Amino acid sequence: MASVSATTIRLRAISIVLSIVFLAALGGGSAYAAGNAESRTITVTGTGSASGAPDIAVVRLGVESRDADVKVALATAADRTKAILAAVEGQGVAAKDLATVDYNVGFVSTVEGRLSAGASSTLPEGYYRVSDVAAVTVHDLSNLGAIVDAALSAGANEVQGIDFQIADSAGLEKAARQAAFEDARTKALQLAGLAGVRLGRVMSVSVGGEGRATPVMSFRSAALAAPAVSPGTLEVSATVAVVFAILS
Repeated sequence: MASVSATTIRLRAISIVLSIVFLAALGGGSAYAAGNAESRTITVTGTGSASGAPDIAVVRLGVESRDADVKVALATAADRTKAILAAVEGQGVAAKDLATVDYNVGFVSTVEGRLSAGASSTLPEGYYRVSDVAAVTVHDLSNLGAIVDAALSAGANEVQGIDFQIADSAGLEKAARQAAFEDARTKALQLAGLAGVRLGRVMSVSVGGEGRATPVMSFRSAALAAPAVSPGTLEVSATVAVVFAILS
């Protein structure tokens, strides 16, 4: 009896082990099937954009002075810059919205090369050039022309550009990304229909380059009337790459 009982126990143990192996095989097969199904994907790229009116302008105003005496050139540029900044502040621009962005001092030769060999090594004739550029942030665009005119009248002889911006562009960026995703989904649905399959869940999303088109105005003069500046609209764009699962 003891031998029969031991044999029965061993058979039951073997049966249990086989059952476990069989179930594990079934489970593994199901996991593989599911994984294999979701390995079939459609990858698309969507683009979108959103536009809005700018509410800030950054103007680069500069002065340039030239003189054979570097001290004179420096003093002239400094006096003109002070006058320009004072004129701009007189138009309601706050001091915190003024910043020097470029300052250069250099010697410009008016004679090419040095004197011939054997002669004196004296530096060639020329003059010193001093350039001072300030960035002026304008929050009231209706006063932009008057501000530029005041700077020109005060001695500015360079307007290197007017860069229009939107103070809070987060809303436009969000709208552009949403439009890009919708564009991607529309493309994926079309491709799924052409392939005769159903579109599944989103497997991954990656955001590509985001940028904006910024109109810039540039001119140079020693005496110009107040320019007629139109800020127009700024466009924010976005690109997304989306991977969708395919349902058979």
